Amino acid sequence: MKQGKHIAITFLLILLAGVGFGQGVEEYQRYHQEGRELAKEEKFKEAIAAFSKAIDIMPYYSAIHLDRGATRLQVGDFEGAIEDLDYVAERQPYKKEVFFLRGIAHYHLGDYGLASEDVDHYLTEYPNNQEAKSYKKKLDTIKAEEQAVLAQQLQQQQSKKAQMTAQRRARNTQIVLGTVVPLAIWTALVLSW
Repeated sequence: MKQGKHIAITFLLILLAGVGFGQGVEEYQRYHQEGRELAKEEKFKEAIAAFSKAIDIMPYYSAIHLDRGATRLQVGDFEGAIEDLDYVAERQPYKKEVFFLRGIAHYHLGDYGLASEDVDHYLTEYPNNQEAKSYKKKLDTIKAEEQAVLAQQLQQQQSKKAQMTAQRRARNTQIVLGTVVPLAIWTALVLSW
C-alpha cells in the first residue's frame, strides 16, 4: 500500500512539473514571437527586451540568441551582438549567417582581422552574397591600407636608422680628423726634433 502511495505522489509531481514546463515553453515562445514582431516594426530596444525575457525562460535556445544578436546590431550594441552570436556559433556552427552578422559586429568595433575571418567563413557557403562581398571588399581595402602604413613606418624606421648611422660615422670621422690626426702630426714633429 505504501509503495502505491509513493508511486502516485511521484506521478503527481511529474505531472505538475510537466505542466509548469509546458507553460514556460508557451511563455518563451510568446516573448520570442513578440520580439520578432517588434524587430520587424523597427522597435529594436523593445524587441531586445522581449528576446531577453524569452532567454531568461529558455536560455539554451539558440534561435532566440540569434534574433537578439541580429537586433543588437541594429542599435549599435556590437559587444552584446557578439556575445549572442558567439553563443550560436559554438552550438550551431552550420548556421553561416551567424558568422556574417558577427563579422559585421567585429567590423564596427574595429576588429578587422576577426571580421575578415567571419566574413570569409560565411562567403565559403554563400560566395555570391553581395552584402558580404561588399564587407569583404571594405576589409581588404582596410587591410591593404594597414599594410601600406606598416610599410611606410618600416621605411621611416630604416631611414632614421640609416641617418643615425651616417651621423655616427660623420662624428667618428670628425673625431679622427679633429683629434687623432693633429695628435699624430704633433707626435711626429716632437719625435723628429
